[in-house]
Amino acid sequence: MCPPPCITNRLRQPSTSLSQQVRRIIPPVPASQAAMSLTPEQKARVAIDRALTGAGWVIQSRDSVNLSAATGVAIREFTLQKGYGTADYLLFVDGAAAGALEAKKPGETLTGVEVQTERCSEGLPKEIPAHRRPLPFLYQSTGVETRFTNRLDPAPRSRPVFHIHRPEMLGGWLADAPLNLRRQLQGLPQIDAKSLWPAQLRAESSRPRRDSRRNRGGSPRRPRPIRRNLNRSRPKRMHAPARKL
Repeated sequence: MCPPPCITNRLRQPSTSLSQQVRRIIPPVPASQAAMSLTPEQKARVAIDRALTGAGWVIQSRDSVNLSAATGVAIREFTLQKGYGTADYLLFVDGAAAGALEAKKPGETLTGVEVQTERCSEGLPKEIPAHRRPLPFLYQSTGVETRFTNRLDPAPRSRPVFHIHRPEMLGGWLADAPLNLRRQLQGLPQIDAKSLWPAQLRAESSRPRRDSRRNRGGSPRRPRPIRRNLNRSRPKRMHAPARKL
């Protein structure tokens, strides 16, 4: 005996999965509403992930690490040595650690976060391969503002940058570390005083003093404006007598 046509049609229809049934009951949350529910720290992480991906970095979790996936790999929440906490992002170039990135919420001052990234660069576990110790490239970012510290410089300090550097660029800096530009500028030869006029020699010899004053936080001296003595009596103009017609 054959079953009725209504039963055969139901048997031919594919069975819906549990996930499809849940989607019918609970509609998905719109992307705009999901973004509004994020905390400021989570919004900063989303912007930083977008910046890293745009610069050619592959972002991975600490539970699933594959350093050979790309030239540059950024690992979230990497555990450091005991007493150093965790690094928000640990940056690997060609399979070895090269830098760290500390994420903060928008509006927070990043100049004071440089000390925290220095601790991340010094707390790398010994079993982790690294190009240099401590790590040379340190970032501080809110997703809106990003600062960068290059410890290959002779006097490293935090500087604002427009974007995160590509891993190929960091690899090139590591290969040319002895030929660092700022380090080369410090090794320029002395000035040949015989080929300069006295005024040129005085200008060149006074330049280091102006630079040191600027490095101490002061501003270079400005030339004083020329002030005229308005109280000084001016000579009267002598007019020629009018001619009689």
